[in-house]
Amino acid sequence: ILIAFLLVVAVPALCQMNEIIIDHYTIPGVIKSTYTASIVQDEHGLLWFGTSSGLFRYDGNRFTHYKYEMDGFSLERRQLNTLLWDTATHRLLMATGMGGLLQLKQGEATITVLSKEDNTINALAQTNDSRIWVLGSNGFYELVNDSLRLAFGSRSLRAPTVLCTSGNR
Repeated sequence: ILIAFLLVVAVPALCQMNEIIIDHYTIPGVIKSTYTASIVQDEHGLLWFGTSSGLFRYDGNRFTHYKYEMDGFSLERRQLNTLLWDTATHRLLMATGMGGLLQLKQGEATITVLSKEDNTINALAQTNDSRIWVLGSNGFYELVNDSLRLAFGSRSLRAPTVLCTSGNR
């Protein structure tokens, strides 16, 4: 009887404790695509979405679209690959497929070009000591004083697309 009680009452109760609730948001006319390349959270709890429709910030109530155009190319056409919230300088870094490395400084509404030394940026990572590493089509870089410093050339990397960090490395 005890085993039957556990199987009928206790096991389903334990399973319900791990229930995950997922909300689905749709914003007609704002986000035109369902493809999201990257999501990051800043130190204020704001969520940043890099999508094929551009850059969006979610504050818990509404989405804000950040527009950018330079040289006739919008952010959407520059292909957002990944986002990184730079905890040391409080800015959002954006790796693009056709526009280099972009930034949005905290408290500002304007996206600016940080570096076009490598036009195709595939990945970004920040180590515990606040160093930022950038993986581009032409090599592996460290971001130093807002410039890309080449660490390895692309021939030794063979078309990389992912960058991971561990500790200060």
